[in-house]
Amino acid sequence: MTEHRSRAARPAGELILEITSYRPPRAGWGMRVAYLRRHLWEHRHDCRVLNIGRSRGIPGDECVHVVGLWDYVANVLGFFGRGYTVHTHINDDGDRAWHLALATELVCRLGGRPLVLTLHAGPVQ
Repeated sequence: MTEHRSRAARPAGELILEITSYRPPRAGWGMRVAYLRRHLWEHRHDCRVLNIGRSRGIPGDECVHVVGLWDYVANVLGFFGRGYTVHTHINDDGDRAWHLALATELVCRLGGRPLVLTLHAGPVQ
């Protein structure tokens, strides 16, 4: 699946932004989000992924890579401003993800839309 599509081929359904640690590696919730993304595209929803994981520095066109805090904020505000529903994925492995989710929740609430939050199990289960 590629995101290089013409405007005519753009899905007509919902606009969804997945914020997550995205692949690689090919394991964990990154794979679940990859399956979810593919399913949403197949059902004509425009699903984009904002990669906030360790692999965010690896170039590729499968997702939007974040290079720092202000880039994260700019991307979230940009997608939100274009009407995307924000779906954040976090686990309990550190405070950083909780802070990002809280900041994103604040943006969504101030904009009058809820944040979808999925809490995944951490590395120790």
